[in-house]
Amino acid sequence: MPKSNRCAKCNDFAFEDLVDEGYLVDTDAREFFLSPTEDRATCDLCSLVRHSLRYDRSKILNISQETLALYLFKNPPGYSGKRLHQIDVIALPLRLKESVWIARDEGLWHFGPPDNKPNIARGSISLHCSEDKIPGSLTTSTVKYRLPTEDVESPKCIKLMSKWLNTCSKYHDATCTLSNYNKLPTRVIDVGCNGSSTQPRLTEPRGLHGKYTALSYCWGKTPFFKMTSVNKRSLMVSIPLEKLPKTIQDAVHLTKLLGIQYLWVDSLCIIQGTDQAAQEDWKRQSSQMRAVFGGAFLTIAASGSTNANSGFFIKRVMGERHDCIVSASKADKTAVVLGYERKRTAIEREPLSQRGWAFQERILSTRILSFGSSEVSWICRGLTLWESEFELRRLPNPKLNLSMSLQAEAELLYTEWMNTVENYSSTSLTSKSDRLPAIEGIIDFVHVHYKKDICVAGVWKKMFRAHLLWIQPPRSDIDDFLTSNDEYVLRRTPSWSWVSVDSRVRFIKPYACQHIKERVQKKVTARLLFISPLSITIWGCLGKITSIRRWPMSEYEGIFEIYPPWRSFIQGMRTWVDDINAIPSCHLKTATGPHPRNEIRNVWFLFIRNYEGLILIKEGSLLKRKFRRIGVFWGYVGATFSESIVTIV
Repeated sequence: MPKSNRCAKCNDFAFEDLVDEGYLVDTDAREFFLSPTEDRATCDLCSLVRHSLRYDRSKILNISQETLALYLFKNPPGYSGKRLHQIDVIALPLRLKESVWIARDEGLWHFGPPDNKPNIARGSISLHCSEDKIPGSLTTSTVKYRLPTEDVESPKCIKLMSKWLNTCSKYHDATCTLSNYNKLPTRVIDVGCNGSSTQPRLTEPRGLHGKYTALSYCWGKTPFFKMTSVNKRSLMVSIPLEKLPKTIQDAVHLTKLLGIQYLWVDSLCIIQGTDQAAQEDWKRQSSQMRAVFGGAFLTIAASGSTNANSGFFIKRVMGERHDCIVSASKADKTAVVLGYERKRTAIEREPLSQRGWAFQERILSTRILSFGSSEVSWICRGLTLWESEFELRRLPNPKLNLSMSLQAEAELLYTEWMNTVENYSSTSLTSKSDRLPAIEGIIDFVHVHYKKDICVAGVWKKMFRAHLLWIQPPRSDIDDFLTSNDEYVLRRTPSWSWVSVDSRVRFIKPYACQHIKERVQKKVTARLLFISPLSITIWGCLGKITSIRRWPMSEYEGIFEIYPPWRSFIQGMRTWVDDINAIPSCHLKTATGPHPRNEIRNVWFLFIRNYEGLILIKEGSLLKRKFRRIGVFWGYVGATFSESIVTIV
């Protein structure tokens, strides 16, 4: 065990010396900072203690009326029954030494008075355990964190992944074991047996059942080798491994190491290209994502890779390390690393989580082995495990606990649909036309396991009122918003669905100010008459409005408005406009002079709920009751409009 630059006191320090009563570093913290002995000035452990108190150093130096003793405490204390998170460094008067520990959030405890008294200084030292030198070391059962491996492909890391997979497939609840042997997708890659040197090949199982892995990854912008109508036949014989991008090569290698024969990768199992055969195959296969990822024995997620050529079997750059190493005990030489700063990247911030298609892949998968930017992690239906943690943790929704059935999970996705869409809409898609196909796997999952409603164009029929009231958060570039094309630019149909826009959306939650509630003259609730992927027909109150502001989001000031048509709007009423470039120029007007304004004229308000609804413009012939959505209003309690049958395309 290396002990570079240790002072006489720290030379024999071991992890077992940390007891609940605290380990005394120095009886005089002020002297420890101002006048350390020569060996303590260069001691790496003493330096780490001083570094941990860097923010409270001035407090220690300014206290002269009483002496502060310097202690190291385990946090949480041993009697808590919890794994050790960190070491607390506390300088305090001896009269406060008998203070009590108080449990806090995130597993940490707090020693002493709840507030930072002027005569108490606090710091902390991170704590990680390395690989056992003695099998079953007590240290590895009491410390929360362990050091991630520098080489992801190392036998140690592969062994940990295999342990996670075997434990889940054998001992977890039926919601996990359902995916052990499922019908294989239309095409899979046969990677061969572990240890064999045979080249992988493409195969069509034709209804066979078995285990397979599925790869979730970012394509990136650089072209790479894919299956096409031209090379499909040759890939059925052999896939040239050396031509594949690094991420797919790593997926083939990992699948073999885990003893799984088959692998599904979209770029090699779905025909790519622009020819008719490719387009027809993509249409068929893209609708099978629920079965592909839901049936996979394991999903391999290259979460930290930005493109297909990055790979996930990499040598990690651990960064600059400010740590020192101590033994677990005199007899156990298991290394305990003090002061190593973990830099964990949250899964939702990884590059893969920004990809639209990966959103449903993560929700639909039973088990995910995620290769993140900082470490490997495991997610199954209810548990999450990190390479740097010894203990398991419960995972928040939409992956649920082990006692929840697939039916209950589908119901939760249904009831939380608006949150799901809001999160999904913040991801990016290379092809804008994939807006709906990239989430259809989740819709299919709810259809199969919940069976109480039908989804059309991303809107559930029984919840259509809430699902129609979506808005786009205001853009930062207002000048671009106000720049209109000369010609009418069509959005994707249907205009009433959130899938018709490319940006992030959020839904208006039902709420109202008291003065708006008091002025509601008639309770209005729209009724759904007909819905299809192209149009929706609603029975509701419809009225013509002369003018609204041409602005992403506008709030009106009632009688304080300068422009007369806007004075009829109650104070606090709001309008949101979807896209100025989707509005014909005949509806737009710009006024100059002392009171310049940009307005949209001759629009229609269709009430969906009491004081909120859709902003529409006429579509086609004036005699037809066909409209197109251009936005949403909230808080209108003006004139009472007559009920009409309205069709929106």
